[in-house]
Amino acid sequence: MNAMTQEETMPEDGFRKEESDGGGGTVSDGKTVPAPEKAEMTAGILPAEAAPVEGSLSGVAAEGGGEAPEEGPCTRLSRGISLLLHPFLVPVYTVLVLLFGDTIMSNIAAGLKWFFVLVVALNTLVIPAIFIALMRTFGVLSDLSLRRRRERMLPLAVVAVCYLVCALMLSDVLVAFLIRKFLYAALGCVLLALAVNFCWKISLHLVAAGGAVAMLLIVAVSRFGNFTGTIVAAILLSGLLASARLWLGCHTPAQVAAGFFGGFAAASLVMLAL
Repeated sequence: MNAMTQEETMPEDGFRKEESDGGGGTVSDGKTVPAPEKAEMTAGILPAEAAPVEGSLSGVAAEGGGEAPEEGPCTRLSRGISLLLHPFLVPVYTVLVLLFGDTIMSNIAAGLKWFFVLVVALNTLVIPAIFIALMRTFGVLSDLSLRRRRERMLPLAVVAVCYLVCALMLSDVLVAFLIRKFLYAALGCVLLALAVNFCWKISLHLVAAGGAVAMLLIVAVSRFGNFTGTIVAAILLSGLLASARLWLGCHTPAQVAAGFFGGFAAASLVMLAL
């Protein structure tokens, strides 16, 4: 009879049920288990909600980025667009337009033009890229894409110094005054991004794109150049770049818009002030 009584009172799953003692603990087999001890007992059994891991995409999403998209044609295309329109390459593209487009600098000797391109590429592309690669090698950066906001401070400072040095190198070259104005405008964009980065993540790609569009537009309005088609193409490419950054989950729409219009405003103010 005792055995039958035990079988009747035993739950169907073969385990005894735990009941709450009303104080945050549970009663199991006649013993009260406090809540902290219960948490320890179940830690290895019940999955807990994980907090954002340092350097993970969850941590990036908390700063304003989104989840990484699934691999596919659109993702690969977006990565290609982001690479071709990288902020390090935009200054080189802009200087090529100024030197080889329909501007007042088009009559400069070809050798001098390529010398200017080399100087700009060295200071705005090669040297900053080397510094960032070294910072990644020594563990200062978690990745080369600078997805985490707090890791952007030192690279942005390095880029600002490189832009300033490049502008000063061309300060005595009268025929390079448009390039010099552009470099100071680009420096203004970098300083804007650096200031915003203290409290918010902004799209560096779109800051560079907005600055380039502003510079080309002001040069055209000032009658130093005639490249309406280039300006239209730059605006369309900026929209394509914004779509790519959103697709990759690197930024929110607000960060992308703030980047473009912030870069446009900063470059415009510097160009008009010089």
